[in-house]
Amino acid sequence: MKTKSFLALTLILTMCFGNQVAFAAPSPTAADTTILANAVTVSSTSGSATALDLETLTAANNAARELVANIISSAQTTAESTVNADGTLVLTDEDIPLGTSAEPELLAAFDFTPSDSVKAEIQKKGKAEVTFQVADVKFGDNIKVLHLKKDGVWETIDPSSVKDGEVTASFTEFSPVVITKITPEVANLEKTSKGVNFYVVVAITLLGVAAIALVFALGNKKKVVKRK
Repeated sequence: MKTKSFLALTLILTMCFGNQVAFAAPSPTAADTTILANAVTVSSTSGSATALDLETLTAANNAARELVANIISSAQTTAESTVNADGTLVLTDEDIPLGTSAEPELLAAFDFTPSDSVKAEIQKKGKAEVTFQVADVKFGDNIKVLHLKKDGVWETIDPSSVKDGEVTASFTEFSPVVITKITPEVANLEKTSKGVNFYVVVAITLLGVAAIALVFALGNKKKVVKRK
């Protein structure tokens, strides 16, 4: 009995330790903070961007890696993510070269203070679009915008536009903002996942319609009364 309990405890500890290691990304430095903040510029009519503190930047890095891991696990393939010896996230799959990087690239991370006009737009419409100039962004890149909400949860925003050196996204509130690029391999897995999810939704919808039609038919059948 003690042996079984010990094995169970060992398994639980292993799973917990594994989850911690999965997102133990290399810690950013003060230099990283400054570089990432300087990587983005915004028009004075939109607001201003300043450097994040190290704690927030670390949390942003982990949020980006968690986003990638979720994309991989949601895809209907044999792909999995694991952590390489150097602490970076890599893909493992029969159809993907062993050790292919899945590490998201943080292109810019900053604290954004919106202008009065942007604040007014949010109050009026409930959201506002802001364009950020990011030199390393290229048309066709799979860009994700991460935003730390007031409740402490990182949300993922799909940009409304990605051009050479420019990312536009819509926000309902502002605070720390991160612009990250996911690898082509992970982007392809995301497309696969979305495609499968679409067909699943269609199938469920059709089954629901069929069930309603069956209930309706049975109900009408009960209403039929035979006359003598």
